[in-house]
Amino acid sequence: RLIWIVLSLLLTVGGAFVPAQAHRPHDVVTQIKLSPSYSRDRTAYTLVRGNLFKSIDGGDSWRRIVQGLDTLTPFSTLTVAQGQVLALGTHGDGIFRSDSGGENWRRINNGLDTLDIGLVYMRPNTPQVMLAAGAQGGLSRSTDGGQTWNLVADQSFLALTEADGILWAGDKTGQLLRSSDGG
Repeated sequence: RLIWIVLSLLLTVGGAFVPAQAHRPHDVVTQIKLSPSYSRDRTAYTLVRGNLFKSIDGGDSWRRIVQGLDTLTPFSTLTVAQGQVLALGTHGDGIFRSDSGGENWRRINNGLDTLDIGLVYMRPNTPQVMLAAGAQGGLSRSTDGGQTWNLVADQSFLALTEADGILWAGDKTGQLLRSSDGG
């Protein structure tokens, strides 16, 4: 009897208990990247279920980016550098680069050993220096913004980051490697 009284009370109150609703982007968020100038431009990017979304209002609203991304393969990784430069890795179509905050894209695969990309990294202040890790192994480096790539390591890398001019890389065996010359 008590349960019926509680249920009746809850139904009478009505709108007081509104369940949270999903919003865009929703589903599985695999990566979030902020603009290097986020405090000024409030721009954020996210990969959701293999799709790329952009927000220019601090995440209050999102727009799916598709212009120039002529691929049917899912997006795997994203990196953002100064000047609205983005690089987007895919599982099968290599890497796309945008110098316009995601409004226009071009493929930059010349010299890559694989088009199944697990990780892309761009130096934040020098976006012409890029690293790309194949999903199954191999690390390639470009010093010309992705126009040409050269294999620099055979390992399978899971993480790349930079601090104080030192590039740090973690591989699947648990090794932590560092480079003082940009990889």
